[in-house]
Amino acid sequence: MFTPYVAWGSGTADVDARLAVMDAAGEPPAEIEDAWGTWSTHLEAIREVEDTGSNPADAIADGSSGDAADAGSELSSFYSDSCL
Repeated sequence: MFTPYVAWGSGTADVDARLAVMDAAGEPPAEIEDAWGTWSTHLEAIREVEDTGSNPADAIADGSSGDAADAGSELSSFYSDSCL
């Protein structure tokens, strides 16, 4: 869920599934609200470049080593600590 997107060129199904889970979860707890927004924005950016057929390399790279990567790590840790 909060791991980098690697489905480049396969369409938006993976991104849409991740965003659907986030939407279904509702409002995030306050302590992860910023990371939640960053991750959501990251996924929406990937969806946009996939929809237009553009090269999503920069958006994908952000999920591996940018703000989105930091947000994904924070969200994964929160999930592991709180839900498992």
